[in-house]
Amino acid sequence: MKRTMLVFGLAMVLSGCAVTKDWSATGGSRADGVVRLSYELGELETVQLNESQAVRLAAQRCKTWGYSGAEAFGGTTRQCNKLGGFSGCAQWMVTKEFQCTGTGDDAPRTGRSPTSAPFPMQKDVVEGSVLPDDKEAENAQLALANAGCHATRLPFKFKQQHNTNYYEARCSDGRLVHTVCTFGDCRLRTRDD
Repeated sequence: MKRTMLVFGLAMVLSGCAVTKDWSATGGSRADGVVRLSYELGELETVQLNESQAVRLAAQRCKTWGYSGAEAFGGTTRQCNKLGGFSGCAQWMVTKEFQCTGTGDDAPRTGRSPTSAPFPMQKDVVEGSVLPDDKEAENAQLALANAGCHATRLPFKFKQQHNTNYYEARCSDGRLVHTVCTFGDCRLRTRDD
């Protein structure tokens, strides 16, 4: 009973502290015209978001792909990023998807070539080459297919920790599956990850 009262009291004290968060681009697919934006949320944080910043960021990403703008799909999804805390999850990754609007051109409007990677590049230390996020997502999709999961879309990166990226995808049978990729080498996520 004392623990419950302590947790309730602590939650009441901390609930008055609102934190302002900005969205950042964490994934997407040029071919599908989908942009994923995310932010991290602490267990007891109350967040104030700038939705117009999210729409501007998504529209900017879509315009680099040749689309005219972006619209939000609707709600958000939450994925536990760090276990612990009172509720069992000390940190969440909150993600929102945006659909690019207009017709995607073959060449982006930024002057880059059509083969340029739309998302940041990752340094592949083992091979000394650069591996685009989309290529690694394709490797994650192959790992899923080898395990019997046929993803309905290209997996999206929801977490990066050191040299390891975590991807999430929904299989055609409805299962939600995670993969772990290190330097482009991908496998299914286990309980130990």
